Amino acid sequence: MLRKTLYSPVSSPLAILFGVTFLWAQWGSPLYAQEATPERPKVPEIPDEPKTVDPVSLIHPKLAQKASVNFNNSSYEELREWLKKTTGLPVVIDEAEFSNEGLSIHDEYSDTLNDAPIYFLLNRLNANSLSWFIEDEVIRITTTLAADDLMRTKTYVIGDLLDNGYDEESLIDTIQEMTGGAWYEIDQEGGDVKLLGDVLFVKQTYHVHLELEGLLSALRKYGRETATSEPELHFELREKLKQIVSVDFEREPIFRVVALLSDRHKLDIRLDTHELANEGISSRDSLSLSIEDRDLKTVLGLLFAELDLTTTLDNGVILITTDLKASEQRRTAVYDVRDLCRNESESDALIEAVQEQTVGPWFEIDQEGGMIASPKPGVLVIRQTNRGLEEVRSLLDAYREALTKSKPRKKVVVEDDVFTHYYKLDTATAEKLFNGLWNLIPEAKALAEADKENRNLEQILMFPAKPELRLVTSQRTKTDNARAEPVLIDQSTMIITHHRSIHKKIQEAINRITNGDSPIFTTDGDPIGGKQGGMQGGGGGFGGGFFSIPEE
Repeated sequence: MLRKTLYSPVSSPLAILFGVTFLWAQWGSPLYAQEATPERPKVPEIPDEPKTVDPVSLIHPKLAQKASVNFNNSSYEELREWLKKTTGLPVVIDEAEFSNEGLSIHDEYSDTLNDAPIYFLLNRLNANSLSWFIEDEVIRITTTLAADDLMRTKTYVIGDLLDNGYDEESLIDTIQEMTGGAWYEIDQEGGDVKLLGDVLFVKQTYHVHLELEGLLSALRKYGRETATSEPELHFELREKLKQIVSVDFEREPIFRVVALLSDRHKLDIRLDTHELANEGISSRDSLSLSIEDRDLKTVLGLLFAELDLTTTLDNGVILITTDLKASEQRRTAVYDVRDLCRNESESDALIEAVQEQTVGPWFEIDQEGGMIASPKPGVLVIRQTNRGLEEVRSLLDAYREALTKSKPRKKVVVEDDVFTHYYKLDTATAEKLFNGLWNLIPEAKALAEADKENRNLEQILMFPAKPELRLVTSQRTKTDNARAEPVLIDQSTMIITHHRSIHKKIQEAINRITNGDSPIFTTDGDPIGGKQGGMQGGGGGFGGGFFSIPEE
């Protein structure tokens, strides 16, 4: 459920007013017993660096080296030979998995690499539903579906993070929420994470392990905004997108517009032809725009907006793709917000402010979209789309600007107000909650009876909602591989009006029902000491790992 707003979080008076009130509720709080005007406490200085954990610091050095090559109507076999010659590593293509997807190593392959890391070329295979990983100093290329089914267990020593104020539970939650893989505790399929002492045992795919390494590095050293896995080149591209340009296109084909802009401004701008084709858009469709003295990013946005297309940065190129595809691509960043919040309650207030003052969507509010967490006071970790993170960055800058210009005020206490919220759930879950929700939250009844102003607080309205299409992975057999089958899941929306404190408990109950709690005992009946309990599952090396639904 995508929420639309009609203002910019940077310039909105409401946002600035909220920011001033929010910030001085903390930094202008009653630090002095006298009635004199409180003086401004010293605000922590927030560093600009590091801006990112560059993937070249995480991957195999042979794939981090730069190269140039042009594959024009070549084949995957030619790609394999070039990789072997350039990196000196063996390269294996999983021809059996290729065949399962109707592919061949002789199929046409085209791409260009211009003095950029070799892994860019491999990552861009994703557009063809292909993936890669390194095992035992061998580059392996396979299908995305097969790669997602190959997991291995790695260990990570995090004693320094625990000593630096991160608690065990929040770290594990942050790892699972802020990386792109499926996790059994959340999704009932996928990887697993266990903590033994100060060592994390993580079972996941190759690429999620890379994400995790970047996240842990960013939690150790972070600045104003530190991306957990983004190439340095992308920051250069963002600067180039700020250059002022003028264009005059009259019914010009899309492919020609892209070629002209790429050549004129010395940029690698490409069309996501696969996604455009899915939306019925051809590179020969025409565009028209005449505008002067605007930054290139704005010009690109105006050019492609009417086709519901947008720009994103993808492995060293500026990619023109669909709004839908861009909304599905999220990245993670760590924010130093010690100047905005000093303890857990202030961190919660900042999280709520970010969620309410940006378009989102946010999973906690909309049951879909981005995630936000504070693994310790003064640190935010956010997973959102590129556009969403830009909003967050602008909003935090606006709060900081307001802080420098405003006067200290006494803290405003937020009451337990009453409001209505729409909870979208799987129908099977909604029907059970419709009859049993208040048994899980007995204090809701007492609060409703004590509230003389608001009636019908325990009433629940339920309506059918738009079904969701999900992919379910069938179980592998001896003669066939696992297949992802689309399944339509019925959805319902529960409409509940109640106090804020009860809404918080409703959300907690839904999360526990959906995801369950951590195990209490091992399979041998031994107790598990919370998150530090003994390890379960997570066998070493590559192999199966999905919780699968057998075929009928």
